[in-house]
Order: sequence, then structure tokens, then C-alpha cells
Amino acid sequence: MKKLLLAVLGAGLTISAMSQTTEIPRKDIVKKDEKQELRHDIRVKRAHKKAAVRDLAHLKIKKAGKQQDVVNAKRKEIHQDTKDLRAVGVKHPTHQAKKVIRKEEEHAN
Repeated sequence: MKKLLLAVLGAGLTISAMSQTTEIPRKDIVKKDEKQELRHDIRVKRAHKKAAVRDLAHLKIKKAGKQQDVVNAKRKEIHQDTKDLRAVGVKHPTHQAKKVIRKEEEHAN
């Protein structure tokens, strides 16, 4: 009797907990725009990283720290964009974006 009561109580709690959780609706993501944003974020991150290294080389520590903060923020944006693109169905979005950037830089030179 005790086991039956505990099983019913456990099932009731489980059902009530499952009914309260709601799925968060995903925003509509346009693949093309998101890919362009990812490429832009990667370019900006690279530029700020180079600036931070250059500032450290010239012993401008405060300025380098501020540049590094921007690099960290851009890295978080890149990871979020990657996560969004993977949710839409793009495989290896960061690698693809870096590949496109290399190709564009090659054609620019």
C-alpha cells in the first residue's frame, strides 16, 4: 500500500512538473544574415586581437586590456551566432565563415 501511494504521488509530481515547463520559442533566424554577421564578428575579433598584441608589445597595458575585453565580447557573440546557426541546421559555421574570409582576403590581395 505504501509503495502504491508513493508511486502515485511520484507520478503526480512528475506530471505536474512536466506540464509547467514550457519550451522557449526560437526566434526566426535568417541563415544568410546570420552568416554575414558571423563573418563580421570574426573579422572584428581578429582586428582587436592584433591591436591588443601590438599594444602589449609596446607596453600599453591598459589599452591592451580594453582591447582584450572587446575580443572576449566578440568571442561570446561568435559562439552565440554559431549556436544559432547550428540550431538552424548549418554544419561547422565557424569553419565555413573563416574559409570564406580567407578566400575574400586572397582575392583582395
